[in-house]
Amino acid sequence: MTSTLATGRRSSFEKRGISYEASERSKAEIYGEILPALNAHKVELLDNPRLASQLCGLERRVIRGTGRESIDHGPGRHDDVANAVCGALLEASTAAAAWEISEDVLHRARLMVPRRPQYQAPRRSLRGLGVFG
Repeated sequence: MTSTLATGRRSSFEKRGISYEASERSKAEIYGEILPALNAHKVELLDNPRLASQLCGLERRVIRGTGRESIDHGPGRHDDVANAVCGALLEASTAAAAWEISEDVLHRARLMVPRRPQYQAPRRSLRGLGVFG
């Protein structure tokens, strides 16, 4: 989690008994460092439409005057899920020891996430196209 988000969200997490450390890396650094692993298929992502949309919506730009690269979401778009997933993947891939998450923490995390109906693609009928008479 980047420091900007960490500052605004810390109390929400602490109320639920969850602690975390803000990342020393910026979002652009996180995205830039995890990109080779994504392109080489070294990590497997969840089949989540929101995650896929946010990853595909990331834009790479060069900052004028400095020549530095920036990777961020486009105007009016979001990258909160992509940021969290890429940060966790990067941390897990560079961690010296394996993480162990207790069942209690997993249970509390599941309670925090609002359940949304499963996305289903609209069904299209071929009957109107003369294919099936």
